[in-house]
Amino acid sequence: MPFQGLPEFYASYKLLNEKNHHVYSDKFSLRMLDLTCIHLATQQDIACHLDRWARLFQATTWEEIKMIAKHHTDLIEASETLFTLKKPSFFKPLTNPSKNRSAGSGRAHHINGQRSLRHSNIRAKQISA
Repeated sequence: MPFQGLPEFYASYKLLNEKNHHVYSDKFSLRMLDLTCIHLATQQDIACHLDRWARLFQATTWEEIKMIAKHHTDLIEASETLFTLKKPSFFKPLTNPSKNRSAGSGRAHHINGQRSLRHSNIRAKQISA
């Protein structure tokens, strides 16, 4: 929870000038999912499937991932990528909730894995050509 005493499942932050409160840019914002606050998801969060993504990032076993991703093509694709990467450390349960990963770092981990996978595929194609 980034702000003690103010739990929120999904939040969006923007940079602004402290003197005149002018927003720096509508094109730049920081969006956070607090995986410890899924129970606070609003109807809009649920309608956008943010709760599903949070549960996917929070999963600790392949079976759990398959159950969460079942019938949702975007989640199936993400779970297949996770399986392809075979990163068992990604699924180690965290015992201390205060050290729990935010969705942002889980997403960064996923994006870095995607880049690595894409780079390996390009290299494999270059070698075979």
